[in-house]
Amino acid sequence: MGLLSWLRRRRSQHEAKRLDDLRREGVWDVSGRVGWSRLPDDRGNVWEQYSTADLERAYELSSVIYACVRLKCTILPQAWIEIGRWVRGGWRPLDEHPFYDLMRQPNGGQDRAMFLWDVGAHLELTGESYIWKHRNRGRQIIALLPVPTSWVYPETRAGVLSEYIVRYSTTGGQAEYRVPLEDIFAVRYPCPGRPGAGAGPLQAALRALQIDRAREALLMEVLTNIYFPSIILGREGGWTDEQRREARELLESVVGPGRRAGPLF
Repeated sequence: MGLLSWLRRRRSQHEAKRLDDLRREGVWDVSGRVGWSRLPDDRGNVWEQYSTADLERAYELSSVIYACVRLKCTILPQAWIEIGRWVRGGWRPLDEHPFYDLMRQPNGGQDRAMFLWDVGAHLELTGESYIWKHRNRGRQIIALLPVPTSWVYPETRAGVLSEYIVRYSTTGGQAEYRVPLEDIFAVRYPCPGRPGAGAGPLQAALRALQIDRAREALLMEVLTNIYFPSIILGREGGWTDEQRREARELLESVVGPGRRAGPLF
């Protein structure tokens, strides 16, 4: 009987876990084809599907992902942003512009480097990055806020993008804002197979990430449950100090450090 059939048979019993839980946690592949595996989903896919929030959390879970994102986000602020206009004689850069002032302090909690770090990290991890433009009553932009991709929900009407919904959890519950299109600036790594959607470098490495995490889980499982054989010597009447010393010397001469396994006596 296959493992999947066995799980289905025990699904109705109280002590058995739900199949969905087992799919999430991963189980042993008794067929021995790959040593370990996750149960396939309803479409036969053994690879875990990550949400946008999962992609953002991968930054905290993988040292390799952290290092790659950190490297790119450290370099990003070094790029110079130039504002100018095209005139008859060619491109003419502007020495002063309100955007320069805004980028020196994009918002009350970030300078230019930290702001671009957030924008770049969202782009690398999820393939999309959103910047929320905050305006004063005169409709002038006074702050730029990098919004986590998992907070942003594009809203469409009749198949056309109409607005963005920014939704996130707070200590008092959940906050939600409807933001006009002109107040959200979106940056994407284009995904050829999904027009209008983004595909980041991390998404291309998800299988390697899942294998790495499963390997760590397997190692922890083995180390937690492994049992090491040991030798217990017994003697009626107990042992004298000299007998203990001789027994230790005998064991160390055969199975001590640097010795190969062989006959003990």
